[in-house]
Amino acid sequence: MSSTVQAGDVRIQVDLDRVIESLDAVSDGAAGSFLRTARTTLEGVRDDALPRWPVRTGRSRDAFRVTGTATGDQLQVSLSNDATTSRWGPYAYKIRWSVRTKASIDAEIARRDAQIARGNTAQARAAIARSLRDDVTKRYGKGAPTPALAGKQPWRVLVRDPGTAAGEKMAIELQADLARLAGGT
Repeated sequence: MSSTVQAGDVRIQVDLDRVIESLDAVSDGAAGSFLRTARTTLEGVRDDALPRWPVRTGRSRDAFRVTGTATGDQLQVSLSNDATTSRWGPYAYKIRWSVRTKASIDAEIARRDAQIARGNTAQARAAIARSLRDDVTKRYGKGAPTPALAGKQPWRVLVRDPGTAAGEKMAIELQADLARLAGGT
């Protein structure tokens, strides 16, 4: 793993693996331990979020990245989502589940039986039902998986809140390594 640092016209390529090896040598392996544990923790958060992530095109689901860097006096591991559009820019944190649930969308379509019954053939009735479902889906999406998630942001529910909790738990586990990295004993 390498990183490029640039200041004006000067560009330096830094081999981060060698930096971590050097830090491990002076910190009794604390730097490597921190990066491994943090990466594993955030990969767990990502892996738990992916199956529940709402999908329309799949771009935001496929854009999750866990990265680790060493810069200046910091070691950093982060979970990010770099999905962008020309209109909205980065958008994963803007996604919301529908205010309607899947069940309420299905119930609305079922209430429109009179419209569906207008079709003279089974094929026509199926086409009308598909059209109604498409109309409702355009307005409300596919629906939230549960009433508790209706209208909420998946980024917050699936990534940010679990990531914060996991980070706090991880900090307690790695307290001795963090103290060595900070220059304590």
